[in-house]
Amino acid sequence: MLFLTALELVTQLLEAEQSGTMHALFKRLAKPEVLVIDEVGYIPFGREAANLFFQVVNTRYLQRLSD
Repeated sequence: MLFLTALELVTQLLEAEQSGTMHALFKRLAKPEVLVIDEVGYIPFGREAANLFFQVVNTRYLQRLSD
């Protein structure tokens, strides 16, 4: 299980995008059986952050469908 706040996740996603390490981060986020993202409703997401957040959820969803 991996537990992150929404702010931690978005910060990691934006940093990974800037540094070119997005693939490695997505692999790390896809590994745990359970990914808990806390405090989602507490921070407003910008368009870019919301898109990256969606990609994490969608990637995990599609991965579980193919398992």
